[in-house]
Amino acid sequence: FRQREQPSPPAPNRGRVFTAQGSGIIIREDGYILTNGHVVDGADKVRVRLKDGRQFEAEIRGVDPQSDLAVLKVDARGLPAVRFADSDAVRVGEWAIAIGAPYELEYSVTFGHVSAKGRSQVIPDPTMDQDFIQTDANINPGNSGGPLVNIEGEVMGVNTLIRGLRTGIGFAIPSNLARRVADKLIKEGKFTRAWLGLEIRALREDEEYRS
Repeated sequence: FRQREQPSPPAPNRGRVFTAQGSGIIIREDGYILTNGHVVDGADKVRVRLKDGRQFEAEIRGVDPQSDLAVLKVDARGLPAVRFADSDAVRVGEWAIAIGAPYELEYSVTFGHVSAKGRSQVIPDPTMDQDFIQTDANINPGNSGGPLVNIEGEVMGVNTLIRGLRTGIGFAIPSNLARRVADKLIKEGKFTRAWLGLEIRALREDEEYRS
């Protein structure tokens, strides 16, 4: 789905060299595409290739580093947009189907189950949004930004990371969060969060309260 242009010395009869791939989700028929932020990180140019073979140069509409989500815009109309599931209603044990381009094998499908919900502290960075859906559907490099869908074909998450290769431990950003972030990136180019500078913790019985 995405390739990043790699600077290289000019050579006769040599085209542009692109490296790195990822997957994406068409979320609006007028050309808006959702993917992972790390898929487009540092990209000079982004090219989108659809299943029907059409290719488009894409504009990065906005990136939200804390959720690792990005929205791209291509000049196209009438694209087949996905249907989103309510990720809050997803149940542990239900079928999960991952679609993407692992190791450049486009439109590969793997399936498994929802292993857990609400996974946090998966990434050491505490500022990251961490409410992941865990799945044992096989996710590999190149699946990033692709959809995790339910048995009805509705997107319940955005595949974003794994814990070790061939472990059966993958994580997806819940669709409800992804939709909120995507809507703001499309409208404003950024996603703004409120920050409350408080920490709440329980006192031990042997601790004294000091004002």
